[in-house]
Amino acid sequence: MRFGSQGLSKAFIEFVCLRSSTLRGKLNDLEDCFPSSLTELNLESCVLTKDPSHELECLPYLKELRLRQAPYLGKEMHFFSTEGFVQLQFLQLHEMVLEEWSVQEGAITSLNLFLKMCRSPLCVSL
Repeated sequence: MRFGSQGLSKAFIEFVCLRSSTLRGKLNDLEDCFPSSLTELNLESCVLTKDPSHELECLPYLKELRLRQAPYLGKEMHFFSTEGFVQLQFLQLHEMVLEEWSVQEGAITSLNLFLKMCRSPLCVSL
């Protein structure tokens, strides 16, 4: 699918029945670009420069999130909102080089499985 001048946000957010999506390739921004109906999202090689957690936590039905193959180029990721990611059960961070990854107490409470694979001295699997 090509998005043309509309960009991702204008074309993609209109798919209100969409449950699962995989996006590969460079994205400029994630602000207001996903339909709230998503339950599974895979972002691969997106080359994001802004922490995507703030935009993604607003997806109320998201249960599985995979960020793979250097989707985010920043060094820090923060999960602060206790109201975000309310249904997230699976999180995969793959091939990310993070210096800091923080989760506020009470955030992502429904997470049953966490898998983190990256190239960093801070890599930990919980």
